[in-house]
Amino acid sequence: MSVLKRVFGVAVLAILLAATPAPASASSEPVVRNTRCSEFQFVASVPFTDSKGKPQTTNAYLWIPEKCRNIRGVVLAQQNVGEQGFAENAVIRQACRDTDMAMVWFYPYFDQPFEHPDQDGAVLQQALDELATVSGYAEIASAPWLPFGHSTTGFFAQRLANWKPERCIAQIVFKAPTDFTLPNNRQVPLFEVAGNFTEWSQQKKDWTKNGGYPWGPAAIGKDRATTQRPVSYLMECGSSHFVMTDAEADMIAMYIRKVVPARLPTGGGVLKPVDIDSGWVVDLDMGNPKRSPAQPAKSATDSAKNGVWFFDEEMAKAVEKLMNVNWTRKTQIPVILRNDGSVPAVQDSGLFEGATPVAGEDGVTFTLKPAFLDKIPNNFTTGPGQELGHSDKGQIQIGWLSGNAMVTGPGTIRPIVDRLWGSMIYVRHPGDGEYRPSIQPFNLGFPSTKTGKPQTITFPEIPDQPAGTTQLELKAVSDAGLPVEYGVIVGPARVSGNTLTFTDIPPRSRFPIKVTIRAAQFGRSIEPAVQSARMVERSFMITPRAQP
Repeated sequence: MSVLKRVFGVAVLAILLAATPAPASASSEPVVRNTRCSEFQFVASVPFTDSKGKPQTTNAYLWIPEKCRNIRGVVLAQQNVGEQGFAENAVIRQACRDTDMAMVWFYPYFDQPFEHPDQDGAVLQQALDELATVSGYAEIASAPWLPFGHSTTGFFAQRLANWKPERCIAQIVFKAPTDFTLPNNRQVPLFEVAGNFTEWSQQKKDWTKNGGYPWGPAAIGKDRATTQRPVSYLMECGSSHFVMTDAEADMIAMYIRKVVPARLPTGGGVLKPVDIDSGWVVDLDMGNPKRSPAQPAKSATDSAKNGVWFFDEEMAKAVEKLMNVNWTRKTQIPVILRNDGSVPAVQDSGLFEGATPVAGEDGVTFTLKPAFLDKIPNNFTTGPGQELGHSDKGQIQIGWLSGNAMVTGPGTIRPIVDRLWGSMIYVRHPGDGEYRPSIQPFNLGFPSTKTGKPQTITFPEIPDQPAGTTQLELKAVSDAGLPVEYGVIVGPARVSGNTLTFTDIPPRSRFPIKVTIRAAQFGRSIEPAVQSARMVERSFMITPRAQP
């Protein structure tokens, strides 16, 4: 647990491979679900003093479902690694639309583990108060919460529910352990999504093993035997600590659809208690021929009654189906190679060191080299030099994890304008009957564009636009003659090329609504080299539609 409490982003030393294994060749394809829903219509910037007495500012980005008239609750997420992918996931956003849940994502975070509830809670409440004012949805200030947290911020979700259990619909803990010592959050439903693939301190693990439950349902069963707390649990075979797979996103979206109506009374008011007897339980002793199938909690047999709990039959059986697979399949390790064909070093955090892509003719689209390892690296504790096989079916997929990168095609990736700078990606293979699914995340190091001809962006001011405007041409230019790229930092709009398209404005939104656009030119990392331009931002207001 001490490793998990480290704040992600602190520099770690790379552990160099003693010998470079010869990688097996592999083709690649982009991950199937690559659509990002990145609109946030409103933002509140909140200054605060951190636990070390240093002044900081967090930006609280608010997304409201486009047709929502009354917000029933607010999904909360601070940024660690998984939160951007969670907040911008199309399936999860659709679940929020279906349940009238808004979403607030904090970047940068204000306190990942939420170790000082009174102080950190004041920052949270100030952000919600300001968002309530700027958006026109006053209920945001007092609506119940549904916190999500990945790794270290998994403690944020649990400690927030422990601090204000009467205000928390549920807790979604993604790739972090359940803290059973917290006394006040035991009646708040919790959904823990775990990963079985080895990442933390990989070089000290046994890659010949097939993974397992890192903090496992055994502890949940032991706790439920005495508390009967409503803990739901999922582990997808081949999932990892850093990556949210499509299947995991689907289950989280289903959970949101289940927990919101179960907990929120019609018309508002005190959160409804959880009726344990009305739910279903799943015995997660997968592979045991005597394992009991999913069944109603009220009539569960001895072997299943303390299994993980779900709101209904549909989700219990969906999780059971996802987990009731062959966990003993062989290990395969997909990686991204260095430009010279060697394998990057492994860091203690579990990430391989930054993958350096090869620039294409435009100097800004890059090609990655996915492959399988055919040997365990020589500096590993267990099995150095031992051969590794891999599936000959399917292809290695490259997926976006967080930051300013976009997968554009088989093996190709490019930087984009984003709220975050720096990127993480992953490679994944779906496995087959012999080899298990496998994932490896990578820091992505786009080649430096600090050398070459300097350039400057000129971005004219944008006049205010009346509501009902559908599109707007953006007219920034680079004095190097290279195309300028854009990103919407906040506001009900998205951009394609140099065209800004306005999206639907939630019906009770308060005018004027601020829109901020960032313009960038990433330069060329190959000859003729051009330096990256300093980014330029322009803001304007969407004003009320003129009355006839």
